[in-house]
Amino acid sequence: FLMLKLKVLGSSSSGNCYLIEAENSKLILDAGVNFKDAQKALNFDFKSVQGVLVTHKHMDHLKYAPNFAMNGVDVYASAGTFLKLDLKGHRFKVVQALQQFTIGDFTILPFDTQHDAAEPLRIFNTI
Repeated sequence: FLMLKLKVLGSSSSGNCYLIEAENSKLILDAGVNFKDAQKALNFDFKSVQGVLVTHKHMDHLKYAPNFAMNGVDVYASAGTFLKLDLKGHRFKVVQALQQFTIGDFTILPFDTQHDAAEPLRIFNTI
């Protein structure tokens, strides 16, 4: 049984971002808070972050995803989400609903959800 820790870095219309920690892995869920705040919360240690999961294309969830990619962290989202900022490159990984994948200690299973965005996903950790 794996213990998870959740740290809320932001949860509002001005920005959403959550740090999920397992024993040896960290994930960021959504990248909508000011990147400088995320840097401070991570003690400027991006090597410990295995990935960023973005749930949908609204800027309060997506805005700083390129900053994470520029700092060597892979970003996972639907194709519709990446289209919002025309995000392309080896750090941007397209995921699909009901297609399970693994990042570090985390096994992720995204689901379709209803929202006013292109291809929004609900993300579940299936550890």
